[in-house]
Amino acid sequence: MGGFEGFDGARVLVVGGAGFVGSNLVRGLLGHAREVVVVDNLLSAERTNLPDATNLSFVEGSIADDAVLARIDDTFDFVFHLATYHGNQSSIHDPLADHENNLLTSLKLFNHMRAFKRLKKLVYSGAGCSAAKKTYDEAEATTEEAPLSIVQDSPY
Repeated sequence: MGGFEGFDGARVLVVGGAGFVGSNLVRGLLGHAREVVVVDNLLSAERTNLPDATNLSFVEGSIADDAVLARIDDTFDFVFHLATYHGNQSSIHDPLADHENNLLTSLKLFNHMRAFKRLKKLVYSGAGCSAAKKTYDEAEATTEEAPLSIVQDSPY
């Protein structure tokens, strides 16, 4: 995978790194980063998505857990927050759990890292189904410049 040269020698945290997107990001980072640490509670991911590598550490748990959050210290150069409790239907079924597992966990992570001095960049990536046009037969990518509908079909 190209485009990872900027991570040479870096220590990188990938929250939600055992999911589809996260595990592919991790594979690209492993050839360049000094160390990649993945935190994932495996609610919608599999540990087997991650390769065996000497510069990969895995923490099974949620960033909502204070003990897990305490392991995230100011030694990371880059942080990718890809974790999500996803799904429009689950957010309709239990909007409080959706709020707690998406918004509150993210806020808790960002608040924890707000004074980090070493951190060069934090990248947050939410799921596209929250902003994408709801289609079933002709899906289209949503760009960040695209206007967003104010009509939302779920708490997600």
